[in-house]
Amino acid sequence: MEEYSGWADMLARQGIAALVYDKRNVTDFPQLDIREPTTDIGHIDSLVSDAAVLFELLKNEPGINRSKIGLLGFSQGAVVAPMLAARKPELSFLVVVSGNATTDKEFIINQEMNRLRRRNISTEQIKEATGIWEQLFVYAKKGGNKSVLQSRIDKAFEAGYGSFCLPRYVPNDDERRYLMTWNSFELDPAVYWKRTITPSLVIYGKNDDLIPVERSIEILNQIFSGRPGMMTLKVFPGADHTIRVNTVNGQPAIPHFAEGYLQSIISFIKSKTD
Repeated sequence: MEEYSGWADMLARQGIAALVYDKRNVTDFPQLDIREPTTDIGHIDSLVSDAAVLFELLKNEPGINRSKIGLLGFSQGAVVAPMLAARKPELSFLVVVSGNATTDKEFIINQEMNRLRRRNISTEQIKEATGIWEQLFVYAKKGGNKSVLQSRIDKAFEAGYGSFCLPRYVPNDDERRYLMTWNSFELDPAVYWKRTITPSLVIYGKNDDLIPVERSIEILNQIFSGRPGMMTLKVFPGADHTIRVNTVNGQPAIPHFAEGYLQSIISFIKSKTD
C-alpha cells in the first residue's frame, strides 16, 4: 500500500478523496504446495470482490458524494477495474493504467517472450518457449502427459533460456488450483470492457514490454468505436509499464513520470467529479 500512498496525497491536495487499500495476501500460504516464490496465489475474482466491498464502504462514508466515486487501477488493478465496472455501473469513472485488454494467456506469453527478446535469444528458441507455454496452459486446464512436458522444460533450462521465461516445473495440483497464472489464464478483460458503461481514461506507455500495448489498444478501439466519449486513450511515447521515461531531450536521465501523465489523471477525475 505504501507505494500508492503518494497518489492519495496528490489527489487529496486537489480536493479529491482517495481510499488506498492493501492487496490481499497473494504470496504466503505455507499449507499449499507452491514450489517457487510467487505473488500470484488466489483468484482474480477475489480481487474484484475486495474492490466491490470497498466501493460499498465508500458509498456510506460521511462527506463522500456516492454518485462521484470512481476507480484508479494500475497493472493488474487496471484489469480489475473494468471487471468491477461491469458489476457496478454506478461507478462515476475509471482510470486504468497499463492494463492488458488481451486474454491473460496472450499477456503472459507476450511478457515472457519479451524477456527473451531483450536478451537476443534466437527465434527458434522463442518459438520453442512459446510452444511450451501453450502446452502448459493445456495441461493446466485438462491435464496430460506431465513427464513429456517436464522434459521440454528441462531441455529449455539446459539450453540456458528457460530460466528467463518459464516456470521450473509443470504445475502440480495446488499450483493449478491456486495460482492465477493457471486458474485465470482464460480471463478476457474485453468481455468486461464490452459491458462497461463507465467513462474511462485508459493510459499506456508506448515502450511497455510487459503487456501487449498495441494489441490492447486495437481491442479497446474496436469496443469503443461506436461509443464516442466513453473512452479517453492516452499513450505516452518512450514510457514503460509505470509510465516513466528515462530520457530528457534525447539524453539519458533518471527515470521519471512522463510529462503530462499525472495532470491527465487529475484533469480527467475532476471532469467527472466537479
